[in-house]
Amino acid sequence: MEALRIARELGYHTIAFDNDSDAIGSGLADEFYRLDLKDPRALLGQAKRVSPDGVFVHAAELAVEVASVAEALRLPGIGVEAARAATDKHIRIERLSSAGIRTPYFKVLRREAEVGAWQEVAREIGFPCVLKPTRQAGARGVQEIFCERDVADYHARRTRFEDERFICEERLSGLELSTESVRVNGQIRHHAIALRHYDTTACYRPFFIEDGHSLPYALPEALRREVEATIERAFEALGIESGVLKGDLLISQQDDRSDVVVLEMAGRTSGGRFADTVVPLGTGVNILYPLIEMAMGDDFSRDWFEPTRNRGVSQRFFLHPRAGRVQRWPDLKRAVGRAGVSDWRIEASYIRGGTLPAIESHRDRFGYIICTGDTREEADARALEITREFAAELELMPVTKSDPTHRRVPSPSTTSTSPGSAS
Repeated sequence: MEALRIARELGYHTIAFDNDSDAIGSGLADEFYRLDLKDPRALLGQAKRVSPDGVFVHAAELAVEVASVAEALRLPGIGVEAARAATDKHIRIERLSSAGIRTPYFKVLRREAEVGAWQEVAREIGFPCVLKPTRQAGARGVQEIFCERDVADYHARRTRFEDERFICEERLSGLELSTESVRVNGQIRHHAIALRHYDTTACYRPFFIEDGHSLPYALPEALRREVEATIERAFEALGIESGVLKGDLLISQQDDRSDVVVLEMAGRTSGGRFADTVVPLGTGVNILYPLIEMAMGDDFSRDWFEPTRNRGVSQRFFLHPRAGRVQRWPDLKRAVGRAGVSDWRIEASYIRGGTLPAIESHRDRFGYIICTGDTREEADARALEITREFAAELELMPVTKSDPTHRRVPSPSTTSTSPGSAS
């Protein structure tokens, strides 16, 4: 939605493709076409028919698809090989580790391998370890493994993913950071660094659920330089001369030494409003503007990377403790009407359906709040107060096998489930 808005603001004619005929972009674009974005023949065929001057995707795991169109139509953008390296976890972690970049110790598992082979690898890595599919996003399928029985359980359920390969890696702990960086003609022009929050999500183990992020996060100067140097090396390792990298980094503390470890590094903009809302609220820099101009092959119409402010910003998610039917929604209008609330969203389908799933990946979080403040700590306190009150007031009844999949319940006392704004 934001990418379309900005592209039109920049004066471009916009053409949107989406799987969903009711996608938000269908009403914002100058032209809209429904098609299967994962069908290369359909995607390239329609792209050739509309003959764009540039192709761009925001906050979706479609870097390979975009690169395929750009390469076929000789448009600006990263190549397919680089896009695949920055998307597929198997290729990516091997590229990064081969370049000397610190990653968790890992082994690649094949889907067709017997459970005993998986368990042998897990023993070699050491418990606890982490299992993950190689082509999923939003923490889907990422699970902490504590013993051989956990490996067997995961192996038995592995076919719920279409992935042919999985990764078993060591379980590391430490300070976790969200980063987003833009490289222009070999030069880094932008770094956003935020603190990732896991302080409210221990109840969801063995799944890894992030509860948002906040900024600015002041790293010691030497460590900040090391973080930026690691990202620069990741651009080189993945073969991206110009473009964006979204990073999930971990600072591992050993004795008096801090090591920067790359957990993830994706060749796309962040989802969850980090790139288009959180960072712009904090610094005034919105990288969608330069990235869209780069995608069009145009010179920058201004210096988009110069910060214009330094505000605290925090995004936190509305979380629920278990699957259940909603008996009562909290007063959402009261929550989002407070001072410092800049943006919010509740997923409308959950309100219509009235049931909330067990949280096993980021797609199961049903909404968020974004708050600002004079400092990061003030913004985070505001956001946490709202999400904690919301969770305390949310009334759920357990879901049983005899329950219908969806059941309508009274909606939160607000007339909108779209992104909202308040001062």
